[in-house]
Amino acid sequence: MPDKLSMMLQIKTLRNVVSMSFMLSRERDNRDDKPRKELVRRVSEVKRLTIWMHLERKINALYVKHGHKTDAEPESSK
Repeated sequence: MPDKLSMMLQIKTLRNVVSMSFMLSRERDNRDDKPRKELVRRVSEVKRLTIWMHLERKINALYVKHGHKTDAEPESSK
């Protein structure tokens, strides 16, 4: 049981850190006084979302590895 609890805590911490850094980077972009081209903003957003999706896949893989259902799995999959 301690291993399961430790794993869940690590996943929760990882998600919190990632979402916080995601929000801070968006905030930093919003505070930027220099005019930025729309293309640069879109590329930056796509990069952040790509990193976010990659980390979500890693987190879901950890859940599956330890026998938990992920958000992506339907409830009738068992």
